[in-house]
Parts: sequence; structure tokens; C-alpha cells
Amino acid sequence: MSRTRARAPQALAIAAAALALASSFGGSALAASRASIHHAAASAQQAPAIATSVRWHRLTLRNGWASSQSQYGSGDPAVAIQRGIVYLSGSMHQASGTSEWFATLPRGFRPAHNLWLPVYSFQGTEGSIRIAASGQMFAFGGDVTAYASLAGISYPVTSVRMHNLGLVSGWTSVPSMLGGKPTAGIQNGIVYLTGAIQQPSGTNTHFATLPRALRPAHNLWLPIFTAPGVIGSIEIAHNGQMFAFGIDAHNYAGLAGISFPVNS
Repeated sequence: MSRTRARAPQALAIAAAALALASSFGGSALAASRASIHHAAASAQQAPAIATSVRWHRLTLRNGWASSQSQYGSGDPAVAIQRGIVYLSGSMHQASGTSEWFATLPRGFRPAHNLWLPVYSFQGTEGSIRIAASGQMFAFGGDVTAYASLAGISYPVTSVRMHNLGLVSGWTSVPSMLGGKPTAGIQNGIVYLTGAIQQPSGTNTHFATLPRALRPAHNLWLPIFTAPGVIGSIEIAHNGQMFAFGIDAHNYAGLAGISFPVNS
């Protein structure tokens, strides 16, 4: 017996007691109490509904790439969008062929700029994917042909208002085709970063400071894609200061795919 049904007699008993008390105060109170009994009984018998507004669309894989769901139970490669944020899920491997191109996103799911993102690949190695503004998706590095996870990847599309970050310490933005200007935006209490940076001169790892309204509650350390496919990291301090690390971060450090709840 479910907990909801087990509470039904108790709810009815409470409502019945209310009816007995109300009967001494006249017909209007009696009618109201009868309505309360009906409502209590209906509420007790009806389990709470869990609604979801996220609709997943399975990606059409190509060039020998196939879902790894049957082997690892980690889901078919799929994409969803909610309130301007695109989400990826599932896993894959390359059963045959050598092309890194594994799928193409539908038009409404494509980023404004090319994205390079770190992914988990076979046995914990560091792989990468590239999502082009055209929607084409590529997997490379690590051991992605044996297993590549798309879980946890998200990025904003053009419907989210993004704000340019003021770069310091010799850091500059990369050309648009390589990721675009570093920006930050907020949607539903979640901060999203995008774009990429490089450091032609200087050695200071501090590259920007987030506006007060976009800062996390605690210091964050997160993996990022750095050229040429090496995984680097950034620190986002609770005071908004941001730092990039890694032997190749000065050549290219991608901010795409980073998201965190805002301090509220």
C-alpha cells in the first residue's frame, strides 16, 4: 500500500471531525465542510504528479559511430533544450571508420560559435568534442573511439543574453571561428560561460573578474579544453576573480560548457 493511500483514512477522519463540529454552526458551514471532505478524499487518493518539460531528441549517428547504451547503460546520444539552454546526454563509440564527425545538431540546438569541450572517454582518459556553429559534432583525443560520454554537457543558445568579460593580465579573446569572445550570462539562477581566451604576453593566470551578480557562493575549480586538446583548468573564486591553468592554457583556453548556480 502506498503512503498516499495509507494517509487517506486519516485525512477522511480529520475532515469528518470538522464536519461534526461545523454542523452546530448552521447549514453554510455544513456545506463547506462537506466540500472539505470531498477535497480531502480526492487529495488523499491522488498521488502527486511529477512533470517534466525536457524533451529529448535522439541524435542520428554517422561514420560508424554507435550508441554505447547496450554495453554500459549510459543512454543513447541525445539532445534537449529548455529555456535557451541546450543539454547533451548519452554515450557512444566508433564501431567502424575513422572520421571524427559523429552527428549534426538540428538548427534550433546549434551554438552561436564553435565550441571545444572536454569529455570523459574510455577508462578515464581525457577526450574532447567540437560542436561547430553549423551543428556538426566531432569527437577526438583520449580513447573516444572506445567510449565517449556526452553527459553533463550544456551551453546557451542565442536566446540567452550574454555579457562580454573584461580581460586583464595580457589575456585576449580568440578569433570568432575558434570560439568567440569570452562572455557570461545568467538564466534561471544558473551562470553560463562561453567563448575562449589566449595569453600572447604575460604570465599572470588571472584573466577576468565576474560581475557581482554572476559570482558563485564558493570557490570553484573546473576542467576546461586547452590547445591542442589537453585538459586544463580554471578557478572561479567567490569574489568573481577567474584564473586559467595548464601548460597550454596560454595558447587556448575554452570557457564553453561551464555553468554553476549563482550565489543567492
